Amino acid sequence: MLRLEACLTGEAAETIKGLGYSTEVYEAAKAHLVRKYGGSRRQVQSHLDELKKLKPLEENNPKELEKFADILERAVITLKENGRESDLESGILHTIILWKIPERLLPQYYRWVKENHYKDSLEKLKDWVAEEAEYQMQASEIKNGINSDGERRKERRYRTFFNKESAIDEKWKIARRVGLCYRCLGKDHLGSSCTRSRQCNINGCKETHHRLLHGQRRVNTKGPNQDSNVPEKPPMKQMDPEKKNLQEQALGTEGNGNTQATTMKTSTDHATRKIALRTIPVIFKNGMRKVHVNCLLDEGSNTTYINEDVIEELGLTGVKEKIEVKVANDQTISFMSNTFTIGLESMDGRVDTEIVAKTLGKICGGMKAVNWLTIKQNWNHLKKIPFP
Repeated sequence: MLRLEACLTGEAAETIKGLGYSTEVYEAAKAHLVRKYGGSRRQVQSHLDELKKLKPLEENNPKELEKFADILERAVITLKENGRESDLESGILHTIILWKIPERLLPQYYRWVKENHYKDSLEKLKDWVAEEAEYQMQASEIKNGINSDGERRKERRYRTFFNKESAIDEKWKIARRVGLCYRCLGKDHLGSSCTRSRQCNINGCKETHHRLLHGQRRVNTKGPNQDSNVPEKPPMKQMDPEKKNLQEQALGTEGNGNTQATTMKTSTDHATRKIALRTIPVIFKNGMRKVHVNCLLDEGSNTTYINEDVIEELGLTGVKEKIEVKVANDQTISFMSNTFTIGLESMDGRVDTEIVAKTLGKICGGMKAVNWLTIKQNWNHLKKIPFP
């Protein structure tokens, strides 16, 4: 119940305020929120409202036409998923959408319908607008020029490709190659900053990918040179047996982006040395709150730890309890910690799950982040890694 309250703001938060914290209250609060704010009817209405609020399109504005095509596509998909096929036929909604299209383009649409022997409908209008947006973008590039590698023209071709019945794996591959946002298929931003992000909801899917990317994908883990949905682990550099250390590192996170770890070791050689730690940028979230962090990967740890300042930033609170952790030299340390279930999302938006983590005051101590682009040549196994 505490987490539910932390996820809500405004009127929704006031709706369940002061109900209590029992299991029964939690279920009742969820049911009340679904009745008041959920349901397929509201989902459909939100898409239709988005369409109706659009201003009439300007002529010779490919970007506006592209945006219009995206909104129209989402509305059509939502109507079909919710059994509203009748709304896709000629009617008031269809007339409203046609009114927003420049008069110069309407004859082209009707000619396209007639030449292809189609029945005039909202779904066919959606297909035509997508094609017209592509052609206008190509014309704009010819007239105004494109960048050196032709990415804008390729992007439009690929976005039209998504509207066709192609394999899901191929669609994901194209999206990665072109650098499209997995949530809206737009460019110039990542999923973490996408303002049009929403749940897929196809067959109850809770992921935030674009609906045209929904489907069963194969996960290829055959080799590091092949496309894979799971990032490959870089090979570990072999250490001199005489200088091998006994290390125990906790999986840690830093809210300020610093490299993080609490490293305890024993060694007969006390000379200063550099150690490369495997880290990955991720997003922690709690409701509408999100924090970008670096995550240290450690196969030797069976517990996930997170800095207390990250927990505070996420707005989570709870009662601490004393825990004991066994570290190097068969020693045991004890400290007060909370346990939280936290949302975790990859930077590209393709992974969206939850983890259970314990809190720790300052996991990485005084360790500082480094620029891997400038020092990766010091390790053979890192030389070819495309660090961000």
